[in-house]
Amino acid sequence: MLTLIISAIEDDYERAFMIKLYEDYYDYMRKKAFSFVRNDDEAEELVHDAFVNLIENVKVVIKVDPKKLPSYIMSTIRNVCINKWKKNNREHELSFSMDDSDLAKWIKDDKALPEDIYIKKESLYRMNKAILLLSERDRLLLEAKYVLRQKDEDIGKQFDIAPKNVRIYVMRARRKAFALMEEVPVNEK
Repeated sequence: MLTLIISAIEDDYERAFMIKLYEDYYDYMRKKAFSFVRNDDEAEELVHDAFVNLIENVKVVIKVDPKKLPSYIMSTIRNVCINKWKKNNREHELSFSMDDSDLAKWIKDDKALPEDIYIKKESLYRMNKAILLLSERDRLLLEAKYVLRQKDEDIGKQFDIAPKNVRIYVMRARRKAFALMEEVPVNEK
C-alpha cells in the first residue's frame, strides 16, 4: 500500500528520495514503533502513518540536512506513536455508554475480583439511572460530547452556546449526573 502511495508522487526526484528513505529507515522506524506498542501489526500501521506524514511533507523533508535526517525521521515516528497513544487514551477516557449494551467492555478483567466487577457494574447502573434523571438538554449535551464525540463548535451551534462555553455546560451536566448518581439507591433494580 505504501509503495502505491510513493509511486503516486509525480516528481521523479521526490519519488526516488522517498523510496531511498523507505529502504534506509523502515527497519529503524519499525523498531521504534514496536518499542511503543509491543505489537507487530500496530507498529506496521504506525510506520505507515509516519511515512504518509513524510510523503505529505516531502518538500520539507528533502531540504533537511542529511546529517539531521535520521533524527528528523525518528522524531516523526516517535511523534506519530505519541499522538496515537494520546488519541487512544482520550477515546478511552471520554467513552461511556448510556445503556448496558457494551457493559462487557467495562467489566472485562480476567483478574478482577467478583466484588470489583459487581462494584463496577453497580456504578454503571447508577450512572445510567442518573443520566436518565437529567434534563433533556443536559442528557443531549453529554451524548453529543461523549457518545457522538462532536467538537465544541458543532455542539455550540446545536445548542446555541458560544463554542468557548461548551466545556462549561458539559462540565455542569457531568457534575449534575455525578450528584444524581449519589442519590440513586444501590439496590434498586
